[in-house]
Amino acid sequence: MSLSGELMKKLFALTVALILLLSLSSAALAKSQHKGMLFNSIVVLEDETPVIAGITVEKVDAKADFDDGKVVVSIPELGLRASKRIELDDRRESMSLLLDIPGDVSGGYYLRIVVMSDDVKRVRHRLITI
Repeated sequence: MSLSGELMKKLFALTVALILLLSLSSAALAKSQHKGMLFNSIVVLEDETPVIAGITVEKVDAKADFDDGKVVVSIPELGLRASKRIELDDRRESMSLLLDIPGDVSGGYYLRIVVMSDDVKRVRHRLITI
């Protein structure tokens, strides 16, 4: 193999290593900025009727107080909303919320997901197609 081929291999390996390092450091930064709580995952089944939103919330800091919390899923443009209470006694909790979509609705909408308690509020949006 030529010298330039070896150099390209090394540059590629270095690039992959830098990307991995940056992704790990951004995850650590996100955990430190979220006051003890973060969304672990959000899964939306938009082809179903009703729309199903599966949410997993993780308590990063064991000392964080997350009593009397609430998860709200909504499509503000349609005036649709569903909510559930959440208590993060354990480290992680998962739940599903259902939004009944009227039969005459179609198109793209933003699904708004809010997790909140007295001390914390996190908001995420997902574009869905109905």
